[in-house]
Amino acid sequence: MAPSYDPQDALDFITPQLGNVSLDAPAKGICANNAQTMLWNIYPWRWARKTLPNITLVDGQQEYTGTNVPTDFMQLIQAECVRTDSTPNVVWEMDIKSMVYSDPQTKFFPVREIAYLQELNTQAGGFRVSNPSIGTGVTAVVRGVYRFTPVTKYISTNLTTNFAELPDQYFGTYAEVLMYYIYRYTGDPRAGEAQYNRKQRRVGYSGQLAVAMDSIDIMLEAEDAQDTETIFPVNPLGYFGRMTGRSILP
Repeated sequence: MAPSYDPQDALDFITPQLGNVSLDAPAKGICANNAQTMLWNIYPWRWARKTLPNITLVDGQQEYTGTNVPTDFMQLIQAECVRTDSTPNVVWEMDIKSMVYSDPQTKFFPVREIAYLQELNTQAGGFRVSNPSIGTGVTAVVRGVYRFTPVTKYISTNLTTNFAELPDQYFGTYAEVLMYYIYRYTGDPRAGEAQYNRKQRRVGYSGQLAVAMDSIDIMLEAEDAQDTETIFPVNPLGYFGRMTGRSILP
């Protein structure tokens, strides 16, 4: 079901709690969008994911740009390599890396790593995979899931536009985050602050920021963010190892 709330609903909800704090229209848009950005960036939520267009692998080709990168691409969160020429398909997981180096050696290694590199194709961005060795008669693709950028950027003139993705049950969390940004924007001390404890390597929160972060923690638990699912596999399935001289793709 599509969300039925919008930032104006959140503003209407929290206005009685703001006391003498008031904002002009542009400031409301800034705070509304900052609240959305904070919630969006904190975790790859299930409603913020899309299926990556399949990348057909070419023997010896490591870099894939252009149509392989969706215009709303933000972050790759899961990838796997699939041999589609066999029945049934052969599927193995891939490690998602921050960097995969260009390597002219393409023999005897399975395609086991992938990275999104911004500098590919003159800053347009693209994917680089590790050592693709695609044998004759083999068809292999990379498929995956990515986090996309928010559909709507909120400004003063579109605050009544419904949230495109945020489920209604988390409207309260958005409202708490929005209140924090309003306090912060106006310099109100009720905004609170974050303090880093170097010895314990933990961050503590105060004021409205603490309320907002607590609501986000509840949201994370409700989304089962602390389960054992591995989004970034360390040992991809089907990997034989560098020294074995074997490849999943003959």
